[in-house]
Amino acid sequence: MKKILLGIAAFLVALAGGYQASGMMGSSRTQSLLYPVLDNVATSTQGVKMDVLDYETVVCSVDWDQTATATLKFVGSLAEEAPNFTASASSTNQFDYLQVVDLEDGSPIDGDTGISVAGGTDHRMVEFNTNGSNWATVLLDRTTGTTTVKCRAYKNN
Repeated sequence: MKKILLGIAAFLVALAGGYQASGMMGSSRTQSLLYPVLDNVATSTQGVKMDVLDYETVVCSVDWDQTATATLKFVGSLAEEAPNFTASASSTNQFDYLQVVDLEDGSPIDGDTGISVAGGTDHRMVEFNTNGSNWATVLLDRTTGTTTVKCRAYKNN
């Protein structure tokens, strides 16, 4: 009788789409493709604009080569159309510098300050606080070396 009841229970679970505990890692999370925002870039520039409206969190890896001297700032916008992040912010070109959180130790990095490296190699992982933005990217102000930034957007369902 136990075997029959277990068989019926297993059948009902399978019929209902399987068992999924809501608190388990990865159980209800959607992620974007990995955005190559800057790919081994050796000039001061704007990164690829990411459409982040449907996502809650963006995590980025930042890599500088051995000779890098640069500052990287993270920007976002609520505008319907992607702004020109390299022009000055205005009422018709709306964006702002956004805070990131260093995932190594949880320390916040002010958006107006950004992340800097001076003549060295560095690898950082940061959470980009896009908080409802439509658009996000990075601005690189570089003197020497190369910079690579890759980001992935996430939302919890």
